[in-house]
Amino acid sequence: MATKSRSATPKVPRMPKKELQAWLKGRTTWDHQEWLALLADLSAKGFGHWTESDEGRCAIGEFLEANRAK
Repeated sequence: MATKSRSATPKVPRMPKKELQAWLKGRTTWDHQEWLALLADLSAKGFGHWTESDEGRCAIGEFLEANRAK
């Protein structure tokens, strides 16, 4: 019986770019409480991979900084 082999490397969930773009709309600055609320919202939406590690939070922060309205 033939089976498909699975790769040993786990698949990384997609980055929540669409959600982050929506959050950024009309926003040029944010404070720590807004940041924490954003992380909690993303976690509740299933993006825990990105919100529960330093690397993931850094990636989110870098995305926000690179894409915020100037």
